[in-house]
Parts: sequence; C-alpha cells; structure tokens
Amino acid sequence: MAAAASELFPDVAKMKPAEKKAYLAKKKADDAAEKQRLKDKEALENPTVDANGEHIQTVEEAKVLAAEMQAQLEAGEQAVEEKIAMHAAELAATPAAEVMPAEPDDGKEETVEEVKARMAQLSANMNSDLQATD
Repeated sequence: MAAAASELFPDVAKMKPAEKKAYLAKKKADDAAEKQRLKDKEALENPTVDANGEHIQTVEEAKVLAAEMQAQLEAGEQAVEEKIAMHAAELAATPAAEVMPAEPDDGKEETVEEVKARMAQLSANMNSDLQATD
C-alpha cells in the first residue's frame, strides 16, 4: 500500500532533477487537461448558446432585463398620467361648445339627391369648423 501511495503521490524532494522536471511537466499537463475537461463539462451542462448558436439567457440576465422593462413601464405609465392631466386641464380651460338642437321631423321623405346635398353641406360645415380650431 505504501508503494501505491508513493506512486500516486511521489516525494518531489527526493527526485533527481530530470525526474522532477518530467513529473512537474506531466502534472502541469494533467492539471490543464482536467481544467479543460471541467470547462467542457460546465459548457455542456450549462450552455450559453443553443443549437442554432443563439444566446441562452441566464437567470441573472433575465432579472436585469425584467427590472429594466419594469422601469420603462413605470416611466410610460407616469408619462400617460401626465398627458391625461394636461389634456384634462386643456379641456377645463376651453369653453363648452354649444349644442345644436335637433331638427324637428317634418314627416317629408327626402330623395337621395337631397340627402347627398345635405350631407355634403354638413361635411363642409364640419371641415370649416375643424380648420377654424387649427
């Protein structure tokens, strides 16, 4: 058992310089291979890209993105509330438009031409009112 232990864990202090150099080089190569094996294992078990080469989002990245989106949402809600308040203030400052009384029904049936002419007149009135407000 002592022979097996000395083979697995040799006493570097008792080695000749050439043996020591070879042992340390082999140990360094073995350590590098083990480090690469662990890196490959980590990449396989916790991939950062999918089969198409697209980035897979980590939990930390998702949390940061969610916090950014929440901040944008809250800023947008605040902007909407401010715009609503400004619009309400504008509406309160403008005088109310007078309501046109509905025309009483005279019982007469209109022809298509008469309806088209009346609609054209109403449309022209609305357009002139809109231009006056701009």
